[in-house]
Amino acid sequence: MALTNLSGISHIMPESIIAERHKVERPQSDFATFLQDALGNTVKTDFQDKLTNIGVMTEDSLDLHTATIAAEKADLTLRLTIQVRNKIVDAYNEVMRMQV
Repeated sequence: MALTNLSGISHIMPESIIAERHKVERPQSDFATFLQDALGNTVKTDFQDKLTNIGVMTEDSLDLHTATIAAEKADLTLRLTIQVRNKIVDAYNEVMRMQV
């Protein structure tokens, strides 16, 4: 039983199958957009923390729980951002060390 080359079979395949085969799926957003959104979220949580701290200091709001939660959110978000940045720098350095 001999096997034949199947590359010439595309002329009898329906066009929809050929189109699906060569279709490249694009992600909804790219990595740069994801990083910009994450950085914007970090800045936003830091700003909210500062606003709640100012509110507590000026006695506009005496809700100490909200200020503490906002401070913890800002701290965690900043730590996550720093860790992501460190991983990106490590990956960049690893790629630069690769020999071609």
